[in-house]
Amino acid sequence: MIDKVHRRKGGCSIVDIGGDREYWEIFCEGYLRSRNVKVVLANIKFSGDSSAEDGIFRYIGADARVLDGFRDKQFDISHSNSLIEHVGSWKDKKSTADETRRIAHSYYVQTPNYWFPIEPHFLVPGFQFLPKQARIALIRKKNRGWIQKAESYSDAAEVVEGCDLLSTTEMKVLFPDATIIPERFLALTKSLIAIGGRLDA
Repeated sequence: MIDKVHRRKGGCSIVDIGGDREYWEIFCEGYLRSRNVKVVLANIKFSGDSSAEDGIFRYIGADARVLDGFRDKQFDISHSNSLIEHVGSWKDKKSTADETRRIAHSYYVQTPNYWFPIEPHFLVPGFQFLPKQARIALIRKKNRGWIQKAESYSDAAEVVEGCDLLSTTEMKVLFPDATIIPERFLALTKSLIAIGGRLDA
């Protein structure tokens, strides 16, 4: 996607919704510079608006559900990786999807697949299929995967409700103009990637 935009415009502007600097280390910095890529990291954990010293990245405090600090189609690409399953209720997911599509000409959204047998946050087989109360009880007993043991029921409930995986059907509803691409591990679909919008706009 970056290459397509760069060939047409000589540069590429990206907003990474919920992103951080470490994620972008998967790219060679020389590649980003050669494509004249500028990345805005829009994350609720950042405060204010500041610029990184290297000139590639800017850090802006923003809520993925309401990105009113950005104009319509301000960016070439909006991007998020393993974010939309954490934003809250279905209404919150819909708002996040709508904002993702609004602020850029094209978008790339990745999320873990609900139907993959191992839940990627808790690393427990079938964890997402258990009743909510069972999931809360498991989190209160000990650390699970990337998630620390919860000290209280309230903390455990907040963690469980904050990891709500999506299916292909749900991704198609949230991103109706997208192509949904399965990211596979062996023969199983581990994650779902929605790619949509126009790179020639």
